[in-house]
Amino acid sequence: MKRTSQHSHKDLDEETGQNGEDLAQAIVETVREPLLVLSGDMRIRLANRSFYQTFQVSPEETENRRLYELGNHQWDIPKLRELLEDILPEDGHFHDFEVEHDFPNAGRRTMLINARRLRQREPATELILLAIEDITERKRMKSLVRQAARERELKESLERQVAELDAFTYSVSHDLKEPLRAIEAFSQFVLEDCADRLDEQGREYLLKLANAAVRMKRLIDDLLALSRASRESRRRTQVDVGRLVRDVVERMSSTVEGRGATVEVEDGLPDVLADPPRVDEVFVNLLGNALKFNESKRPFVKIGVRATEGGMATFYVQDNGIGIDPQYHERIFGIFQRLHRREEYEGTGAGLAIVKRVVEIFGGRTWVESELSAGATFLFTLPLWTQATASTERKVA
Repeated sequence: MKRTSQHSHKDLDEETGQNGEDLAQAIVETVREPLLVLSGDMRIRLANRSFYQTFQVSPEETENRRLYELGNHQWDIPKLRELLEDILPEDGHFHDFEVEHDFPNAGRRTMLINARRLRQREPATELILLAIEDITERKRMKSLVRQAARERELKESLERQVAELDAFTYSVSHDLKEPLRAIEAFSQFVLEDCADRLDEQGREYLLKLANAAVRMKRLIDDLLALSRASRESRRRTQVDVGRLVRDVVERMSSTVEGRGATVEVEDGLPDVLADPPRVDEVFVNLLGNALKFNESKRPFVKIGVRATEGGMATFYVQDNGIGIDPQYHERIFGIFQRLHRREEYEGTGAGLAIVKRVVEIFGGRTWVESELSAGATFLFTLPLWTQATASTERKVA
């Protein structure tokens, strides 16, 4: 009977041990993060599915191997060795040890490693539970969030600086206009009331002074227009471009007729999402330039739309004027950039800079297609107005 009892106890112990291993295996497999069970000599007793999937290794390459020998010694990390062999035996555990390492199959990963020493009474062995949390994506997202925050701060700082600069430009330009009016007016008074007391050279000097004041006023007006384009173009609403262009042509009819020009407006111009006064300013400047820089006996200007795709409409203003050398296509959109002397063509050279600024504020771009003596086609894009954009604008507002 005693032998039978001893045999039964032995069977029960083996069964209990087997059940314990099965339970441990089941628990390990349910953990989503990579998990290893090591023996005291750092051999891998057990690895879960997540470990194999994360580090792209097989059970044959892993089980019963020492941790430091895995994957061409990819886990042989000096700091990890110190923790496992020195700190763990003394303290029994360590937490949140961060490792950043290049793994042959998994690539560069950042992990938090936690370890705990476990002692089994039957049989008297020591095990180490090693939990590996892959935080690569978490760190990447945190880095992206920090980068986005820095970019947002920089953008807000730049916007404040631009607003301050625009306000300063507006204030200074406005204050400068008053003395210029006085110079122009008193020069004219002297020319009219004191002409008989001036010689020809004196009258010429005063006339140059008055003309210089007029040019300076035009420059200041253009600076104000550029500043206004930046400060006031934040509003976005539906713009009926067809009606707006016809209004522009009607207002400029005296200039059109004076040049003997023909202006053709394409039917069916699409509506856009922008600020009507600013879009008006774009077409006024482009049509004005098309008429000004034209030496043809029959100036011709056509306004239309080239494409509507990607949520943007591409408009064009085409003329048969003097054209532009391709090497200057970018330069002409700079503030006060002129390709001709004032004696040849009047103006300050700010019109195209204003066009570019307004278009960019609404998310578009501006460019020109032209050759010398072959006319010019100025193109720009603006966002299309759709029911979707209408709904979005209402939500934003």
